[in-house]
Amino acid sequence: MSLSSDAGGAGSDAPQPDARLAKNDTLALLALLTLVFTTVVVLMQGLSFPMYEDEVDYWIQTQEFVADWPPSLELLRSYGEPMTPLSFLYWGALEKSFGGGLPMMRAACLVLSIATLLIIGRGARKPQRRGLLCVVGLLVYPYWVPFSVLIYTDMLAVSLVVFGLWLFTRGRGNASAVAFILAIATRQYMVTVPAALLAAEFMLAVSSRGALHWGRLLPPAIATLSLVGWAVFFGGLGPSAGMEAYPTHLQAMETFVPVYSLYFLTCIGVYFVIPEFVIFRRWREPWPFPLSRRNVIITGAVLLAYVIFPPPADNIVMGPINRVFLTLLPFESWPLLSETTRIVVFTGLASLTCTRFRHFDILFWLILSRCLMMTVVWEGWEKYHVVLVASLWYLRSISDFSRPLDLFGMDAKPEGETQKN
Repeated sequence: MSLSSDAGGAGSDAPQPDARLAKNDTLALLALLTLVFTTVVVLMQGLSFPMYEDEVDYWIQTQEFVADWPPSLELLRSYGEPMTPLSFLYWGALEKSFGGGLPMMRAACLVLSIATLLIIGRGARKPQRRGLLCVVGLLVYPYWVPFSVLIYTDMLAVSLVVFGLWLFTRGRGNASAVAFILAIATRQYMVTVPAALLAAEFMLAVSSRGALHWGRLLPPAIATLSLVGWAVFFGGLGPSAGMEAYPTHLQAMETFVPVYSLYFLTCIGVYFVIPEFVIFRRWREPWPFPLSRRNVIITGAVLLAYVIFPPPADNIVMGPINRVFLTLLPFESWPLLSETTRIVVFTGLASLTCTRFRHFDILFWLILSRCLMMTVVWEGWEKYHVVLVASLWYLRSISDFSRPLDLFGMDAKPEGETQKN
């Protein structure tokens, strides 16, 4: 069975009412996840491989929590990492309850990864083939599988965000707020998702000239404001010792780096727009990136921005995509040609992102919120986009993005009232 086959005609999004096809897709999804993660576990020595980079710091921090379990308020205000503490509490509770050390904590991250992929693959009220394809798309993202087997704080946060979106699309606003609050309690930058939901819901109410729906506005508003609660608790952006140990984080908040936002748009073009185009065989549809006046203006604006704020020639503060161009292009012998090539390609990829998310809906606000956040991060690495990439693949599993998304309850309505996706 080909993953990109579509049993319903002109596109992989065609409804497939045959229960046998749905069962086959479920079996295919389970087989895919089993194959991928069994291979990873075997190659990674049963999750017993040596600690990798930031795992060392996160392991030490978790052990500090375990030694003073439950952690005191003073410890929670002053531990030595800059992010909110839920991941360390999660791992500490596992270690305190079951032992197992590092492999157990990695296994817990693996379980969260698989649960998130199952939500994307089969979480829709009426699962379709596209859910399976979206799982493939997320697995292609080069940071997903590593985050699945490392004790990095991102996996817990992202799984909570995707779960929150799933609840929101089911019309369960209060439960979604809890999920988003817990995500922010894991990594502060997860606030961009409920903030985007809040903006989208507010603008939807304003544009439709209808009354504000507090049942839709309050959950993302409360979740967004929870970050203020953490700032009050810490007396700053993060734990005092953590912010002192990583001064670059605080310094980044005091600067403004537009090129990181531009590079973010380029990365989404590489890690979502192009894979989605290929996986869903969108070339069979009317060309999705037409040479229209609007798209020409967007491309020109992005190109001008890249000329004014060029990407740095630095392997550290920018991620692998930039590193590939710095390695392959002859910057030493042909600097002008190399830089022009890099800027033109980056502009094209960023323009694909802007063109794909052309509707003034939640997708636009998700992109915009991340753009704004990326101007104040300490480096522009692609790994920070994991929450957006996962969110986009979940939303793609319940919609083809052909029309603006009215997200709240869109996957919870009776069959006769469900909007066409």
